[in-house]
Amino acid sequence: MQDLIKIFTHSIGGHKVNARDVWETKQELLNERYEFYFNKESK
Repeated sequence: MQDLIKIFTHSIGGHKVNARDVWETKQELLNERYEFYFNKESK
């Protein structure tokens, strides 16, 4: 879990951000990605 947050913080320029915000943002990105793949697969 910590690694994910660390990596994600790194990928947005290493800005110091609230870990909770990072986690929620990451979840949103993952959800969008899953929906994208799911929609692609189901066609």
